[in-house]
Formats: sequence, structure tokens, C-alpha cells
Amino acid sequence: MIILPLSGIILLGASYSIIPTYYHKLFNPKVIRKISGKKQIVLTFDDGPDPRYTGKLLDLLCKEQIHATFFVVAKKAQQYPQLVERMINEGHEVGLHSYEHANALFKGYQYTKSDFENSMHIIKQHGWKIRFFRPPWGHCNLFTSYFAKQHKLTMVTWNVMAQDWKKSSTDTQIALKLMNRIKDGSVICLHDAGKVEQAPEQTLKALTKVLPYLKRKGYCFRGLDFI
Repeated sequence: MIILPLSGIILLGASYSIIPTYYHKLFNPKVIRKISGKKQIVLTFDDGPDPRYTGKLLDLLCKEQIHATFFVVAKKAQQYPQLVERMINEGHEVGLHSYEHANALFKGYQYTKSDFENSMHIIKQHGWKIRFFRPPWGHCNLFTSYFAKQHKLTMVTWNVMAQDWKKSSTDTQIALKLMNRIKDGSVICLHDAGKVEQAPEQTLKALTKVLPYLKRKGYCFRGLDFI
């Protein structure tokens, strides 16, 4: 039996997941993390669809005449396909956010392969066209990029967050963070579902203040499909 020293285990773990994660988050030129153009921004949502919140969010976006990109969890999309259909019918872009929102840091080759295959099977079943992929938490392993390319998906991260998934985040805190952090080229990551009960409600309340504010400031909401 071969026993690796602790330093070897740490190096192996870093090579498998930590280094790929930060390479794609910060350096890979093929990953979308910001866009070009004065007053151009992209609004994205992760972790849905959720029947409690996604419809309300779509109502708000319709009212404000804003298009967004929804990175859906395929298992949830299979449960609530009508919400995904509504996104598409109302002009929003739909991307993939994995099959069941598992952390790629702790998953091997076979799981990563199956995650993409199961996701794409659901997507093809419904005839949805998916071009973009955002890994849960932005975490990748050595195989994430390979399988994304195999399924002709462009990886997308972000450069603005507002910690809207936290139990302690209020709508006022979320709104202030967005107003202070958004600038030309921002790719904004928010959530229309999550593990923390009622967190998306705070996001919705924040957006009722933030979206009109951004429009008054002259920002144009672009879709990733136009990049």
C-alpha cells in the first residue's frame, strides 16, 4: 500500500480542484466573467427554478422590461419545466448550473461526466437550447472544463455578488451592495432559489429598488447570448 505524506495529499488536492477553480475564475480567457461596453451589464440568477420565487422574479423583470440569464439546476428544471419555458418565452437566456448542485471540488471523473450527461439529457428532452454553464459556487475540478467543452458550453462566472444567499442578508444590505459594486461590464450573480428559506424574498425586495435605480443611471441589461 502506498501512503502519501500530508504534503503530497495537499498538493494532489490543490492540483485536482483548487488550482482549476482559481484558474477558471481569474485567468482563463475563454471564461466569461465580465463584458465590454460602457454602461453594459449582465444580470444572472442561480439555483432555480423555484415555484415560490422564480415566477415572482419573472413578473418583476417583465414589469421593468429587463432580460436576464437563469442558470438552472437540471433536476429542478425537470420538476418545473413550465418555469423554464416561461423564461425562454419571455426572452431570457437559460444556462446550466449542474444536475443537482453538487460541489465539483469533491467529485471525481465519473460523477462529473454523469452530471453533464444527465443535465444535457433533460435539456434535450425539452428542446431547450443551452449555450452557457456556471459551476456551483464557481468550483471546478480537472474535468469540469473538459466536459463543458464536450457539450459545447461556455463557462461563465461573475464579478459582482451581493451575498444574497445568506440568512443574515437583508434587502437593504443586498440593495446597497449592488448599487455600490455594479459598474460597466458587470456580470451580476444573484439567486432565485437556495438552501436558506426566504433568502430569495430578500433578493426580490432588493431588486424592486435596484433595477429602477440602475435604469436611471443609464445601464443597459444585456444577455450572454449577445456576447
